[in-house]
Amino acid sequence: MSTKVKEVQKQNVTITPKDGDIGMSFEAEVLLHMHDVDGSQIIVLKTDRRESVEQFLDDELVAK
Repeated sequence: MSTKVKEVQKQNVTITPKDGDIGMSFEAEVLLHMHDVDGSQIIVLKTDRRESVEQFLDDELVAK
């Protein structure tokens, strides 16, 4: 039986809200990216494990 190893390819992902709110940019693996019939996007991202959501927000938004 052979074992296939998938190479993880991370990309820089930027999320910019339309309402002018603070956006964010981070590194993640894109697991799924689809366009719905209405033009919206469905994206599933996998990021590195963080200690907590609060720490993630602090690292990505406040620290910059």
